[in-house]
Amino acid sequence: MLARSLLIVTRTPTAVLVQFDTKTSSTLAL
Repeated sequence: MLARSLLIVTRTPTAVLVQFDTKTSSTLAL
């Protein structure tokens, strides 16, 4: 249970950063 929570906590910021990075790249491309 704890390992699962830890995995979510570490993965979520990464997913958010990737999403933000993609959005920024798209904006810069335009």
